[in-house]
Amino acid sequence: MEFENNELIKEGFITQISQLSPLVKGLLPQHLHLTGQSFRGALFSAILGNKLELNMDEVQAAQLPELLALANYLNPPTFLPSENQPGDLVQSKAGSFAASYLHVQFSTILGLIGLPTPLIQELTVDGSDYALAQLRHLQLNYRQTLKVADYLQDQKSLIGQLGAITAKLAVSFVKTDAETVTLLGQIGQELALAVAIIKENEEIHDLKWLTDQIMRGSYPLLLLFTKEKDPKFFDHFFSQPKKPSKPEFEALQAHCLQAEFEAVDIVKDILRQVRLDLKILPAPLKAAPLLTLCEQILPEE
Repeated sequence: MEFENNELIKEGFITQISQLSPLVKGLLPQHLHLTGQSFRGALFSAILGNKLELNMDEVQAAQLPELLALANYLNPPTFLPSENQPGDLVQSKAGSFAASYLHVQFSTILGLIGLPTPLIQELTVDGSDYALAQLRHLQLNYRQTLKVADYLQDQKSLIGQLGAITAKLAVSFVKTDAETVTLLGQIGQELALAVAIIKENEEIHDLKWLTDQIMRGSYPLLLLFTKEKDPKFFDHFFSQPKKPSKPEFEALQAHCLQAEFEAVDIVKDILRQVRLDLKILPAPLKAAPLLTLCEQILPEE
């Protein structure tokens, strides 16, 4: 699921990458795609009313969540089992050091774009909470007792937190009272979670993606739904001494796809609440662009 973005926001990301330390840029692939990036750009634009011209502070603010997303990309809270060759360990260490650099960059730029001091302090804490969410996710890795509720809280703390930070940054250029910033932060978090679920529903049709996720110990929502319905099947699948065969992964995929409607129902509930929250947006904020964003995620029935 991709969203249309303001050209200035897209160009700002390219500029930001070009200004990173060469040591960090050297760790990045030629074609970099950050999870949820297009949505966050669209969310930022929608809160500002989808205006075409953004000033430099606004463009820079739109890039701040991407620094945290980039830190997650370089130092992901999941890993693939391997024999841990020296080169793998070096690469892992390099990603960890680069992530620390990116968190410092986030805090530094946050103080340079003209935000009120209380909001800078709040967003600094939000950035730290995002790092802690990565740590919690790593601790959940390979834990086969994960429940649907655990998944939702985990995703709200990770991809949802980036949506909350994006929304708070955007609204700061329109209104800065604490109540409005909090409301938009909650809306941004919920919308980011909805997008993540829909995106995952699309990706789980790709057997290679599903296999990679399971080998990383990162269990999709559909797997958790079906695991609760048919625990014996999943107990057998995960208790094998060797990696399951392709036909076994295909059977697991078929089980997972049976829960698509349940995942979509969660998204419907999220968007239903967001649409209610948008009715109480204070002026000069406009609900229409955000309602359009809701429709792009999942059309209202």
